[in-house]
Amino acid sequence: MKSILLSVLFWAPATILACDLALVLAVDVSGSVDRAEYRTQMQGLATGLRDGIVADALVDQSSKVTLIQWSGSSRQHQTIPWVEINSYADVIGLSYRIADDPRMWRNFSTAIGVALGASLKVPEGVADCTSKVIDVSGDGDSNEGLNHDHFTRS
Repeated sequence: MKSILLSVLFWAPATILACDLALVLAVDVSGSVDRAEYRTQMQGLATGLRDGIVADALVDQSSKVTLIQWSGSSRQHQTIPWVEINSYADVIGLSYRIADDPRMWRNFSTAIGVALGASLKVPEGVADCTSKVIDVSGDGDSNEGLNHDHFTRS
């Protein structure tokens, strides 16, 4: 009987802390993004995370959040690995990391299709999350890579 009770107590916290949301923040760092626009993207993400409604939702859903910088076909990098969000301190810590995340590239093409493909692979590392969302920011037309014709403005 003792082993059954211990097993129940051991597994109960994992159920409570299950991840409801995996959020990939995919940020354009291609040549069409100047330094001011890069800072605007990063500060905007950081400020958005600190918004009360957003922070509440991330905490309530025991979320996991990561950041990917992307540019041309061969340039996508997860610069901030998955961060578990279980408290407001976690949200604030992540917002500061995003605001200070150094830019990886500056002078390359815009490959939105490849960036989306890379972003789709990242949530494989958080299979315990029930929902997976990709938030893509960018400012230019896709001019390289996978299906770039489908990602140009009409």
